[in-house]
Amino acid sequence: MNYRAHKIGGTCSGIVASALLFADNPTVATFFSTILIILGANLGSIMPDIDKPTSKIGRKAFIKPISIYIHKKFGHRTITHSVLASLIGLYILIKSSYMFRDVFFYLYSNFVIGFSVGYMSHLLLDSLTTQGIPIFYPIDKTRYKFCNFKTRKHEDIVSALCLTTTGFLLYIILK
Repeated sequence: MNYRAHKIGGTCSGIVASALLFADNPTVATFFSTILIILGANLGSIMPDIDKPTSKIGRKAFIKPISIYIHKKFGHRTITHSVLASLIGLYILIKSSYMFRDVFFYLYSNFVIGFSVGYMSHLLLDSLTTQGIPIFYPIDKTRYKFCNFKTRKHEDIVSALCLTTTGFLLYIILK
């Protein structure tokens, strides 16, 4: 999938996560939490492509050296597109949350929730393409694919499916 499809998927996953967490308690605090979750989901939704120096995230000046290193060492759609990488990343984010206190812990925790669901949305969307992803890399390098959508050809369809699914889930959650 391309950048736009991943951003749509990330936003949708952030909205659904927020609705699941805060549907029963709409307050000003949960409104700001929702914003942080969606921001985190947007960043998480493009982060797996850090392994590609030509991606939007890989071209950022302060990230480019990391992107080049990961690409040379592992290639595209390998380590950063695995469940192992997402679990290690989540572990690091959760452990780093302990350096915050009180309100900052609460805010950071919401961002981490969003980042995690956004990251997983990226993996899900890439698993729908003909290339698939190595879910268990580096233990198993088999690429798993659940559909045969083609990058650049079917992104509008996938984006529409994300938006429709989000609307349906919101209807169920908020009903």
